[in-house]
Formats: sequence, C-alpha cells, structure tokens
Amino acid sequence: MLGLSTAVDSRLGDVTVLHLLQHLGGWDRSVSFDPMYQWDFNISNQLQVPLPVTQANIMDYTSRYKLDFKPGDRYAYSNYGYMLLGKVIEKVTGLPYATYVQQNVLAPVKITRMTQGRTAQSLRRPSEIPYYSQYSGTTVLDNSGAQVPMPYGTFNLENMAAHGAWLSSAVDMAKFTTIFDAPGLLTSSTIAQVFAQPAVDWNGSYYGMGWSVRPVSGGLNTWHDGAYPGTSTLMVRRYDGLSWVVLFNQWNDALGRNYTADIDYPLHVAADSVTSWPTTNLFPSYGL
Repeated sequence: MLGLSTAVDSRLGDVTVLHLLQHLGGWDRSVSFDPMYQWDFNISNQLQVPLPVTQANIMDYTSRYKLDFKPGDRYAYSNYGYMLLGKVIEKVTGLPYATYVQQNVLAPVKITRMTQGRTAQSLRRPSEIPYYSQYSGTTVLDNSGAQVPMPYGTFNLENMAAHGAWLSSAVDMAKFTTIFDAPGLLTSSTIAQVFAQPAVDWNGSYYGMGWSVRPVSGGLNTWHDGAYPGTSTLMVRRYDGLSWVVLFNQWNDALGRNYTADIDYPLHVAADSVTSWPTTNLFPSYGL
C-alpha cells in the first residue's frame, strides 16, 4: 500500500497554483504512482465505483495518500497537478476547461481546429489519423475486461483533458508558439513569468510554466515533448525565434526507439545550417 492515510495530508493546503504550474506540488510518480495513467483499476476497486473512473474519483482517491514531498521543495513532473489546474480554470471561469481554452486562448490567434480527443476508437474524429502500437491491454472504459489496442482504451483520455488530450495539427501547434513571440494575448510580464526559473535548484535546464527551459547564449531554448501509446510529440521554441513541431502517430516499436528524442538534435543541426529563411507567412493558407 502506497502511504494510504485515513486523514488528508495537511500539506495539501499549502499547494499553490504556481506549484502546480511548475510541477512542485508534492506528487512524484517515480516514488508513488501516476493516478492519471494506468491506475484506473486501482481507483475503481478501492472506491468501489464502476469504470470508467471520473476526475472526481481520481481526486478522491489521490487525496487519501500522503504527498511524496513538501510542496515547493523540488520538481517532479505531475500529470495529476495539471489535471487539477484544469479544474481550477473551470471553478474560476464557470466554463468547461476545453471551452475556456478554445474561446480565450486559441480563438484570438485564429486556431480553430484544436479540440479534445476521445479514448474509444469508435469516437475518433473524422480528420483524426490512426494510432499505432504493437501492444494491447485491458480496457479502462468499462468492466468488460475486453482486450483493446493500447492507444484505444488502456488509458482514459477524457480524464487527461488539461495535460495531454488536445488534438492538433503541426501547423496549429506551431501557430500556438507565436502567442509567446508576438505579445498581444499575453503581456510581456506574464510571458516573462512563464519562462522564469522556479525557486528550486536546477542543473542546466528547468521547468517554467508548461515549458521546459534551457538558458543558452543569446536567450532561452524552450520546448515540450510528450507521448502516449500511439503518439509522440515535440514542440520547440528557440532563442533565435525559430520554432518547430514534430508529431508521430506511434510512440515505441520493437527496437525501443524514442522518435522525438532521436529527431530533436538533428533538427537543431538542420536549423543551424540555414543561413537565410523566407519571410512568407503560410499560416493563412494552411492554418484554417
């Protein structure tokens, strides 16, 4: 049993929004568990609720465990922390998380196609590509015990709304990076806070608010990557104003390759070799 307590950890009241944004909230999946991924059966069994479990179930379950460290003491990537941020947005705005983001973040920069993904293969969007994996597993969408392809039911994407459920084209993700390079939606002071170094020790790079950051000569290199079975992604914003996005519809294969890790360095080398970039803006042609 992973530190189960009959009382809520008193330190939960010390967790701030800033802690959640910077992954300093006190949850460490390498020490205990990640309640957002492949923990659905544990939650269902312990709470005696049917599958699929809900975000409310996840919060109920996770709040019964002690934190892995004092909030603010150190960094540990936490999908659960970002799920909580989505709930904060809903509480403050009175809107569903995705609706608020689409109306107030994406629409102002003319990103109209980004939407939330859905778990079941039968619910795939008409324009959504298929996802590939050599693995399968037991569905978490119901109590049938059915075996399904790993990308289509071994994790609950709907519960991951605020930390990994967005469907996007590479063009729209590239357009998203311009929010930070051409202030308008965000103020310059807010952008500075997003990429500011947290008040914890770091070695070489650190996590700002939603972005990994590495100080380099001339500015900051910023990026984020992510993966689920069936998808692997990389988004990079460089110190020199260049940005790129890479999307794969597979994560791992029989050789154990990590696609985004393999392609990251070669893309930097390729970008460094270009001496003159065109100034043509193709967003209006390919971004709508």
